[in-house]
Amino acid sequence: MRKEASLEQWRVLYGAATRIKELKPWEKFWDMNLTAEYAMFNQRNLTCYWGNRDELTDKQRKIIKDLGYSYRGKNQWLYFLSFEPGYYPYNLDSEEVVRLSEYFQDLELALKDYNDVNMKVDFEHGNMLLLSFDKDKKTRNFGEAPLPFTSFQFGNLLITDEELLVDLAEAPKSSAVLEADISAMGARIDDKKYSRPANPALVLLGDAESEMIINFEMAEPDDDPNIILAEMVIHFIFQYGAPKEIRVTNIIVEACLEQICDVCGIKLRRVKRLHGLDSFIKGMGRFGL
Repeated sequence: MRKEASLEQWRVLYGAATRIKELKPWEKFWDMNLTAEYAMFNQRNLTCYWGNRDELTDKQRKIIKDLGYSYRGKNQWLYFLSFEPGYYPYNLDSEEVVRLSEYFQDLELALKDYNDVNMKVDFEHGNMLLLSFDKDKKTRNFGEAPLPFTSFQFGNLLITDEELLVDLAEAPKSSAVLEADISAMGARIDDKKYSRPANPALVLLGDAESEMIINFEMAEPDDDPNIILAEMVIHFIFQYGAPKEIRVTNIIVEACLEQICDVCGIKLRRVKRLHGLDSFIKGMGRFGL
């Protein structure tokens, strides 16, 4: 059950974030090129923003007022959001406030150490600033170290049912060219059965030539949209035959369908736009869906 953070817990978080802003880390450190939509809708993360007043909810503005902070101007309002796949960005709960406070307090130590020793980290060649603690957290280690990773491999959806794999390999071929996508709606849906507002994903399969929708489903927040899409494609294969090509726009959907396409001999192609699916999504937007 969700537990709201106390004012004192918020005070610790706002204090740490305010001190970090005063250290201006963006003047000395590189940022990572994260696609905003992916970061928002496809992974768990706790985010700190300095934004505009109209971006905040009434509850967020009340927290600021109760803490005694006062902000003026563009990109000066400090607030925080929690992101989870399938759900709309929401205010942090008690556990998240405490956890993010600990992260920020550690970050503050790292930034101060970095400034005090005037360290230069070779970010350009893949190194990072590393702050680590011993188990008792009384002794900390500080210095330059290689990044633990420089790229990320999205996990492929793997079918382990051997009979299904045989049936897919033996399925007849068709001349169809399909478009496939998973797209977060970016819309807040309030429902008492959810612990926070939902942001459902649309799972879409269409015909590229006619731009007609073959199948679509709105995933529940706790559903795996990758599995839903894979089932859609498998259903199409058994009903109409394996298409000669499936087009996608991103590596996440590509990883989801890679095994099916390999088994069936389907060309899996990444393109810039899915014209039929894009038109369908825009049409839903016109009706407020």
